[in-house]
Amino acid sequence: TAEQVKALFQKYLYEGIELVYILETLKIKKRRFFQLLKKYKRNPNNFSLQYKRKSATRRISADVEIGENITF
Repeated sequence: TAEQVKALFQKYLYEGIELVYILETLKIKKRRFFQLLKKYKRNPNNFSLQYKRKSATRRISADVEIGENITF
């Protein structure tokens, strides 16, 4: 959960917990860890693991939605 990840970040930043331990625990790569840590540092109180998609997924084109240009 986000709360567990926050706790690990706090331990990493303030108590010196080893990075290797965190990477193994979260099963993530170093690059992803530092992306999340940067996000956490920007706003620790509102940190979330959720992300917003840039566009909707599983969307069909407008032509198909309307029923135009369909050939069988």
